[in-house]
Amino acid sequence: MKHVICVLLFLLSPQARSQMPDSGVFGKDSLILDTIMLHEVVVSSTRPLTRMSGEGIVTRVKGTALERLGTGRDVLGYIPGILNNNGTIEVFGKGTPVIYLNGRRLHDQHELDRIKSSEMKEVEVITSPGARYGGSVRSVIRIKTERAIGDGLSFDEKAVFGVHDYLYGSSETNLNYRSGGLDLFGSFEFGSRKQKGKGNHIQNSHNDHLYTTDLRMRTLSRSSVYDGRLGVNYTTAGGNSLGVFYDIRHKPTRTASDIVSILLTDSVDIDHSQIGQTEHQGLTDHLIDGYYSGSFGKWAAEGAFDLLWRRTDANQYAGESTDLSGSRDIHTDDRSRGRMFAVRFQLSRPVWKGEMTFGTELTGSRRKDCFLNPEGILAAADNETREASSALYADVTQKLGNLTVRVGLRYEHVSSNYYENGMKIDRLSRTYDKLFPSAMLMLPVKGGFLQLSYDRKYDKPNYSQVSATVRYVNRYTYESGSPQLRPSFTDNLMLIGKYRCLTLTMSYSHTSSRIISVYSPLETDNTATLMRKENSRYAMDEFQTMAQLSPWFTSKVYYPVLACGLLSQRFKTDYLGGTKRFDRPVPVAVFNNIVMLAGGYTLTAGLQWRGSGNSENVRIGETWQLNLSATKTFGSGWELKGSVTDVFNSSRKSNFRLSSGQTDVYIRRMLNNRSVELSVRYRFNASNSKYRGMGAGKKEQGRL
Repeated sequence: MKHVICVLLFLLSPQARSQMPDSGVFGKDSLILDTIMLHEVVVSSTRPLTRMSGEGIVTRVKGTALERLGTGRDVLGYIPGILNNNGTIEVFGKGTPVIYLNGRRLHDQHELDRIKSSEMKEVEVITSPGARYGGSVRSVIRIKTERAIGDGLSFDEKAVFGVHDYLYGSSETNLNYRSGGLDLFGSFEFGSRKQKGKGNHIQNSHNDHLYTTDLRMRTLSRSSVYDGRLGVNYTTAGGNSLGVFYDIRHKPTRTASDIVSILLTDSVDIDHSQIGQTEHQGLTDHLIDGYYSGSFGKWAAEGAFDLLWRRTDANQYAGESTDLSGSRDIHTDDRSRGRMFAVRFQLSRPVWKGEMTFGTELTGSRRKDCFLNPEGILAAADNETREASSALYADVTQKLGNLTVRVGLRYEHVSSNYYENGMKIDRLSRTYDKLFPSAMLMLPVKGGFLQLSYDRKYDKPNYSQVSATVRYVNRYTYESGSPQLRPSFTDNLMLIGKYRCLTLTMSYSHTSSRIISVYSPLETDNTATLMRKENSRYAMDEFQTMAQLSPWFTSKVYYPVLACGLLSQRFKTDYLGGTKRFDRPVPVAVFNNIVMLAGGYTLTAGLQWRGSGNSENVRIGETWQLNLSATKTFGSGWELKGSVTDVFNSSRKSNFRLSSGQTDVYIRRMLNNRSVELSVRYRFNASNSKYRGMGAGKKEQGRL
């Protein structure tokens, strides 16, 4: 094709016309042969890294510096609008996103580490999800990888060794076998980690007296993870596909704490105590995920189901010794059992100048909590929440000239019932019927585009947040849920503008009944506080702005990304008989760099900074850190990566101040965040599973 273009361009050039013979030379019965020297013309162009889609911004990974970073988690930190917050992926102004890989909804962000950056094709960021994504989904990230080709057995092994206070390590093995349309896959992961920390916790309770507790804590925790997955996928000759997988995950954790506390009344030292605590916790998940994807003429169909069983067991022992009340032992046994099923079905087809999508989703879930304290210091509890929801939604996207328009509407019916000791409590059981509209306008402009969107979303409390069980934290702190909690609703308006290498994001949101953390005096002890969640009676307005500068060209040596943002809010809460405002903005800055060297070497340096400011009714302190890494590839299968997280250990200190009611709490944590890590990865006949399930009810899984 390149040579054809060169010839055509030459024939149209003045040089070609000057060398062509006169038209009269070519007679009817004659043919003259001549030799013409072609002057080669090379046409080159540069594909932009980002482009707009019908829903969001798409960033190309294949063929760029991003494909040399290592894992999917590493890549996402360089995508416009995405922040990598110490390993947690967030969309600026939208919080934790829902992430899809080739159409399959990820169970958790840990799965990002299984994705190899060299296999990623593109990443799409959707900041205003349409009706198909659910009323509680604020942002979506869609990752596409290169299509797997070839048959046979593939093998992928990754081992990680590091130091973070203590030595830690993990191992992950992935196997895949493909033959024609059949795809069998399985994986196993094991990891172990040990960490220590210390902190200072100061509470001021303004009750009949001013009670101040100063707690100084040291902790040592050990955790492990065991994860196994087995699945099958089948694709027909017509392009229809279906599959199912089973995943079991077990995570045991053991934590030991030593606490020294001082109690002051009206600034007078009246009591000292020493507390030793140990807690054993085990979390086990069983997940079955299945899907179907196919087409019939102009219709495209998608179906998915999820079944989840979750079991959590926590046993805690605390030995207290105080000057005033002597010694006592506290044993607690806290068990929870949860299960959920979700079914989703969707149809779409071209309509006029765009596409129409409509579907339904059904979810049923329950969680039962049982709490025992043999000493009778804390009340026993047996409560359960059962919830059923159904949804209908429709999305229509049309391209009117250069303008892309999308409108959607989602209806959800939720029935939530609360039980204590097997008896339904009507005053704590609720039914909701809500509509969630969404709309988007996208217009290309020279060198970029503009996108304006609106949506209405809601946040439902987690099941632990509505449980009435009062749990022991330490001598002066207890925590509980609140069955009276209601969902909070948010209206969002966002404008995104892109011009060449600059992306600007501005958003405004208004939230009613915001769920916030509050402290109040414990009914049985004025010197202790009870921590719980409640709906604020004051509305919250949030304003967020972010500018991201990244090269629009594909550099062969250096790729920088600079992002600066400001998160501000207008919010107040009840405090000491009046109100207190929390309006100080939080500045954020990220500067990431990729340097590509000959011989398969890739170097990265990332600087993150967050200033002091307010979030809800909390004042958060300033923090920053520098991360470095170096990657070397060998041949076609080996990869070696060394990294240092938080080189100067500058983010080991973090502090928060929470104010509510008659209480303010200051928390200062000292956790070593610096780690040195080496990972070795080997792949043989590398191929990813072609599993394309969309998943169902993932938000409900998180609430369990």
